[in-house]
Amino acid sequence: MPSKEKPPSTKQQTIAHLEHLSSLSLQAVNNRDFSPSSPGWNFMSPNFTCNILYDVNDIYGERASTPQLLDLDEHLARFRRMTTEHPEWRLKLLSRNTEVDERRSFMFVRLRDIRRVL
Repeated sequence: MPSKEKPPSTKQQTIAHLEHLSSLSLQAVNNRDFSPSSPGWNFMSPNFTCNILYDVNDIYGERASTPQLLDLDEHLARFRRMTTEHPEWRLKLLSRNTEVDERRSFMFVRLRDIRRVL
């Protein structure tokens, strides 16, 4: 008897792939791998930007007075500095929200709850 379960849609496959890539980045941080050519980062767009709302100097995540827009090299340098100054620091993903808008060719992964484990 054939299965009644539908195969995953292209959108579902895209979401799964994006979530896999975001997991690679978290693993790269926890493994202290900040090379842009490593699997945790090599898929990033040359136009990558990251909006940082937390001050790199504040390991406990106090909001910065002005959000910072970082390119990939600056983003990786930020993680490198944080993990050098706090070697016990790790990231743990608690939840994420992944959106795909096929009409606008827009994809977004928001890692909503990442905890710094000390």
